[in-house]
Amino acid sequence: MKKERITTILKEEKIDKITTEDMEVALVEYCRLHNKDYFCTKGVSSTLGHECDFVYLSKGTLYANEIEIKISLADLKADKKKKHEHDSNLVKTTSFIIPKVLLEKSKEHIDEKYGIYTCEKVERILKIEEYDDWNKYAKEIDLKREECKSYEEYREKREVEYNLQREKWKKTKRVKYKKQIKFFVNQVRKPKNKKARKLNYEEAFNLGRLCSYKYWELRKEYYVEDLMRTEELENLKSLRSWREYV
Repeated sequence: MKKERITTILKEEKIDKITTEDMEVALVEYCRLHNKDYFCTKGVSSTLGHECDFVYLSKGTLYANEIEIKISLADLKADKKKKHEHDSNLVKTTSFIIPKVLLEKSKEHIDEKYGIYTCEKVERILKIEEYDDWNKYAKEIDLKREECKSYEEYREKREVEYNLQREKWKKTKRVKYKKQIKFFVNQVRKPKNKKARKLNYEEAFNLGRLCSYKYWELRKEYYVEDLMRTEELENLKSLRSWREYV
């Protein structure tokens, strides 16, 4: 059955502390919303010449674009010591993504040829109201025009019936509350294009392969952790006094 959902934001709070994993998730969502073909992977030095935090391909082409994730000023300062200086004939543009709170302090540490993205993390408390499909109640309004002496009478009776069914529909409401973490990515400065060539089929395939490896490694890691947690709980339950440990 189709349902109608009304979502209301009861509370919204900005969180200054952002992790590298938060930035990766935020970039994936940003690329999806802006129709960018992307690969989110690390350790792609074998393909692009140096390690990249995040790589996406330009829509409709095979130009590689790099985004470096930096969560602190110390990370930005340490990046200057890298020998490769993000210079590769396979990377068209290079940008940095930083927490929004560090924007003003970070500009002097980021060269003008690099783009800048900011990331903001917001925690929300949502109120979700779910209703049954209104059509189920609207169909119960069975009033024919021929049964009324005038059009005005027909409108009045129909409005009364409509309000009665509307009240029935409102009584089907179910309310629940949910915590939501939302990320907002904004491009503050566009990067300058560098001399680079398009990736060939083999290089693009290799990026996708590395991305797939990372995804399945994470899946395996979470699966093993969950399995170990379940086995540990079962072992505790087998003890006579297992309730003391749970």
